Amino acid sequence: MKLLLINYMETTAPGGINKVVFEIARWLSKWSHEVVVFNPAWDNRLQMSEEKIENFTLIRGGYKYRESLYGFSIKNIGVVRELIKKFDPDVVHVHGYHTLFSPEIVYVVKKYFSKIPVIFSPHYMPSDMPRS
Repeated sequence: MKLLLINYMETTAPGGINKVVFEIARWLSKWSHEVVVFNPAWDNRLQMSEEKIENFTLIRGGYKYRESLYGFSIKNIGVVRELIKKFDPDVVHVHGYHTLFSPEIVYVVKKYFSKIPVIFSPHYMPSDMPRS
């Protein structure tokens, strides 16, 4: 199966959501699935780069996240559309609710690639919930 995971943050950076996306990609690729992870670039050095990590591919680019409006960038629509056309995933898994980036990606997939199933994982924990 071909899976496209989309994260609004730098997937190799420390943090809970990044760790989850990284581990999902790592394990699915170990189980013989073809996995691509996409996240926006976080600095000038990372504009449109592609890196093989273990058995999955991490693609960074589209726009610099910090120069966008709460994660929203028109430039990203074209980047994600081209990535989906090129990779042709069976499933798109979008992570995070914290920015406008995630709903933008869900919109793009549903508008232009309506037959591809989308999984959305918000990674949300209200502050009043007990933590274990």
